[in-house]
Amino acid sequence: MSNTLKVLGVGEARRYLAQDPATAWVTLAQKYGKTFRYRNLTLTCDPEPVQTLLMRKTHTRRRSRIHRLFRHMPGMAGPLFTEGEMWKRQLHALMPVFHREHIVTCDHVIADATDAFTDAAANVERCPDLFSSVSELGSRIAFEIGYGLTPDQPQAPELRHALESWKSETERSRSRLDDFCIDTRKMLTIPWSCLVMSRRLARVRRIISTIIQDRRARGVHGVNWIDCLHLADFGTNAIACMAAHLFWVYDAVNFIVTCGIYELGRNPIWIDALRVESCAVLGSRSAPALDDLPRLICLSNFMKEVLRRYPGSMGIARQSGSTLSYHGLQIPGGSEILILLHALHHHPDHWDAANAFDPDRWRRHPEPRIPYSFIPFLEGARQCIGRRLAELQFITIISALVRNYTVEIFKDDVRLTPYMVPRFAEAIPFRLRRRSTGGDDGVQE
Repeated sequence: MSNTLKVLGVGEARRYLAQDPATAWVTLAQKYGKTFRYRNLTLTCDPEPVQTLLMRKTHTRRRSRIHRLFRHMPGMAGPLFTEGEMWKRQLHALMPVFHREHIVTCDHVIADATDAFTDAAANVERCPDLFSSVSELGSRIAFEIGYGLTPDQPQAPELRHALESWKSETERSRSRLDDFCIDTRKMLTIPWSCLVMSRRLARVRRIISTIIQDRRARGVHGVNWIDCLHLADFGTNAIACMAAHLFWVYDAVNFIVTCGIYELGRNPIWIDALRVESCAVLGSRSAPALDDLPRLICLSNFMKEVLRRYPGSMGIARQSGSTLSYHGLQIPGGSEILILLHALHHHPDHWDAANAFDPDRWRRHPEPRIPYSFIPFLEGARQCIGRRLAELQFITIISALVRNYTVEIFKDDVRLTPYMVPRFAEAIPFRLRRRSTGGDDGVQE
């Protein structure tokens, strides 16, 4: 490793994260340079090595040791963390669910679930937490599209409760392997967390087994995660593990949608702009399709800005497959590298007014000024396979809200958690108010 890289200490990282988790890493990148050392990692928000790490096959063959550590947690051995032939086999089995041709047939599922969500929320004077409400909506969508279970089927609430119980253990501070400042004391608690997760995963496995047996007896199967994995000869244990893994991964979509609604509440001027465009493009149709996105320019720009400001992960781990050389630096093959995604999306060298929420920046410059400074779904062989589903869910929910409701949030300065997988650190109370049918700008009291 070149000695020109500066080294960040754990104590300083902890102090910056305590002050403001959202700005800590971009502030540190300005202090230490776009590429620097932290513990046994090389951290970077420099677009040049980022492009190389994502696009050259030599850097995508092996997972990072961080991913391999996650993979050993009960329920985590899914496509986000596996590698080699197992990763290829999982991907091949799951792709029919994520293929664009299938996703475009799921728009009614998302639209119906959104209508139920907005109707329920609009009847409450003050909903206690935006993320919890969006997660309820996201679970309903994930269950129908991903697990092939509608809300009226008896296994749906049972499986959802089991998955929620399993996921809740991953969110406890004692269980978080994505703590940037993880110490020995926390590492010693991981075996206990694994035991709890294993027990809860066993319940998921029993429910999955019942679902498979029931569908086999009835001779039915569909394009969903459970059936596709079963048809690909994955066993019940593996299917249960991936069912949990995908439920955990899907939570990133809920977070992004929450951020979109949060910004509508903070910037109500965008509600009007998006509503005008949605009505003009969709006409009498109640919900958009993926094919509408190129014409929904304002909504597309709004979504891009949400993804820039609130990436689903603060960092993406990679292992270099060969020596990485740039700007006089040499990072040896086999090095653990963390792409600082949030810092990449907010560095002032890459973005004008980087900390401002400004969807119009994408109207002025449809592409980032610097290539690979904006990678919300990554690029290359390891890019996100759920991108189209995430985009469809986002535009459907946001479009329904702006056409029929106004959004009011009661906290507009909520901090993010200091983890690699960010969430809002506290509840965001909110209210939806139906627009009156008497005029474009009226709302029902």
